[in-house]
Amino acid sequence: MTFTPSDGPLMKLTDGNWPLTLKEPMTYQSEIAYRLFGPSGLVVPAGFRSDLASVPRLFWRLFPPFGKYSLAAIAHDYCYARLRDRMHRADADALFLEAMEERGVPKRERYPMYWAVRYGNYFTAGGKGWAG
Repeated sequence: MTFTPSDGPLMKLTDGNWPLTLKEPMTYQSEIAYRLFGPSGLVVPAGFRSDLASVPRLFWRLFPPFGKYSLAAIAHDYCYARLRDRMHRADADALFLEAMEERGVPKRERYPMYWAVRYGNYFTAGGKGWAG
């Protein structure tokens, strides 16, 4: 399981504001990515915009929007934003969990983040967001 570039894609603020924009493509290769996307894995193109981890400001002291999980968050954002017609939401969430583990995010951080995205849809979209 790897991200390319391994230290993360170069990002810049969009017009000096949040969200960030990828300056180069990012690839994620893993068992889940291979099953969903084939040998090339998940490729997030340059120009994609991400807010990294979409954590409510109230929780930023515990889970800031950036950290070891930033690359996993970019991959997850891309799946949610651009690949809804090609994959199930549960697969996007599983990829997020797998990528956080690969990046060394401790269980005490990765599981709350995983469950937040897994069930956050019911609170942010009244349960009417992306099904699955």
